[in-house]
Amino acid sequence: MSELTTEELMQNSYCLYAYVDHIQSIYNREKTVVDFAEESISFIISPVINNYGDQFTKWQTKQTLAIKENPLAMKLNQLKNHAQSRLNMLDNKVEYIKKMADIMVEIAKRRRYDYTSNGQRAS
Repeated sequence: MSELTTEELMQNSYCLYAYVDHIQSIYNREKTVVDFAEESISFIISPVINNYGDQFTKWQTKQTLAIKENPLAMKLNQLKNHAQSRLNMLDNKVEYIKKMADIMVEIAKRRRYDYTSNGQRAS
């Protein structure tokens, strides 16, 4: 990075910001899939959820049993699990890449300041 000019640093940081936007749109799409699957599963199993276990049975256990009995709920649960794993992969990537772009902008600003105050580019 020490050999890049101020202009190149700014261009590269812009590319990183564009990539952040792309990653965020992928994250949002997967989050929408997870939310849709969870709501659909709840809608499908809500009429029969109380048929599984008694009042002391945990909600998660009842939900799992109800999902196993319904083929559509099983498919939605698979969809949710796959989307959730993609979300986990993307977790914190947006912040990390944005921080890299911010650092590049700060380096470019510092170089520009050093260049204008000294009359030459500082290394």
